[in-house]
Parts: sequence; structure tokens; C-alpha cells
Amino acid sequence: MLHAEASALFVSAVMGGSAPDTTVPTVAITSTENSPTTALPIPIVFTFSETVTGFVIGDITVGNGSAGNFAGAGAVYTCDVTPTAIGTVTVDVGAAVCVDGAGNANTAATQFTIFFGLENFTYSDGALPSPWSGARISAAILRQA
Repeated sequence: MLHAEASALFVSAVMGGSAPDTTVPTVAITSTENSPTTALPIPIVFTFSETVTGFVIGDITVGNGSAGNFAGAGAVYTCDVTPTAIGTVTVDVGAAVCVDGAGNANTAATQFTIFFGLENFTYSDGALPSPWSGARISAAILRQA
């Protein structure tokens, strides 16, 4: 037990109050999409271990994409991630970007990764589906690396 927690419990016991909340909120990042995906956009869910405040779209870091359509409150938030290019898309939430009711700052999330692209997709008509429309090639096979 940490010294501060022991002190708080002692004061609580002597003063007849309850121990202060020292539990920091954690966050998990998930999606309803599996990897690889061709979904545009990719739906992302942020689930905190308890209600938090102060979590905003600017607290989300996306590699190979951008976040938009942010919503949520309490312990669950969502956004849509639009990939920039074929490849791995990462989503991160750093530490201390929001707080619980006792003012405890969150821990950093484990990085979420998903591969955006087409696996074992072959075509030869020269027309690419969105978001690659406008590009012209005779045949392609895109695979997860």
C-alpha cells in the first residue's frame, strides 16, 4: 500500500469518513471491425473503466488516418476514423487527458491497430473502388503485411 493511501485510510478511520478515490481510470480502444477491413470510416469505441470528463477529439491520436464524428459521455465515447492510405491504422489515447470525479487522471490506452485494405482482392477492369477511384491499374493484389 502506498504511503498516501495508508495515510488516507488512517484519516478516514479516525475521522469517520470514507477513503478518498485514488483509482485511476483506464481506457480500452476497440472497433466493431476486424482486421483487415475495407470499412470507410472505421468505427472506434473508447471504453473507460469509470465515468470521466474532459475527453475530447483532440485527445485521440491517429496514425495513417484522421478522427471525426466524435460523440459520447460518461464512460463510453465513439468516433469514426478515416484512413489516409492502405496500411496499418493506429489509434492512441495518451495519459492524463481526462479525469474521473475525484480528479484522478487516466492512464494511457494500449494502442489499437487495424489493417485497412483489401486482402486477396484481384481485379482487372481498370477501375478502383472508393477511396481509390481515379487511379488506374490493370491488376492488383493488396495483402496485409
